[in-house]
Amino acid sequence: MGKEDFPSSWFKLNSMTLKRQPRPPAGAGVRRRVPARPARPRAPARAVRALGVARTLRDVGQRIRAVRLARRITLAHVARETGLSAGMLSMVERGVVNPSIGTLVAIADALQIPMAALFDALGEPSSSPVVRREEQPLVRTRPGVERRVLARDDPWDVELAENCYEPGTASADHPIKHRGRELGVVLEGRLRVEVAGRTYELRPMDAIAFDSSLPHRFVNPGPRRARTIWVNVHGTRTR
Repeated sequence: MGKEDFPSSWFKLNSMTLKRQPRPPAGAGVRRRVPARPARPRAPARAVRALGVARTLRDVGQRIRAVRLARRITLAHVARETGLSAGMLSMVERGVVNPSIGTLVAIADALQIPMAALFDALGEPSSSPVVRREEQPLVRTRPGVERRVLARDDPWDVELAENCYEPGTASADHPIKHRGRELGVVLEGRLRVEVAGRTYELRPMDAIAFDSSLPHRFVNPGPRRARTIWVNVHGTRTR
């Protein structure tokens, strides 16, 4: 038999080995049905992610409660400082609700600790003035909203962060408040800033500054992702 007696497909190069495929045995042109092996049951990816979030929320809630009790701070006091109800705060401590980043910022300030401390993400103090990207705590508590703490200045109690909001997301369900002042600039997208009942629409390179003790929250009305740089000046905390 010559080369012309076989289908040309038998002489195609295999893209992985770059070798000529071997001649198939007799009857190779007839396909046989082989019963497929039953696939092993796998947990849906969404369930795995939900489990991780639940563990994180439980850990954060336990840290909040531990700090609050260690400093002899009541739920009523935290409620007054943040504008949240005592019932909501209790659910946060028990890990049964998904608090927003804005809510955690307010709670941490009422407890006089950095928000990143709730996630055990502060790391060891460094003598270098540079904070590398891989050293910056990244916090996500809800889909579409994240806060990257770029740098912190402990002596002055100032925090610099990159906050990102996907379309339709917000920093909190309802306006919250805490001590200090904050300043921010929008780099990409649009951001609706609500402060003390007034609404401000910010576009790229628009900036804002206000008193953090006024009830406030941030909303991305869409249609693009909003990326901001934010500075929180908390004032002197009790060490």
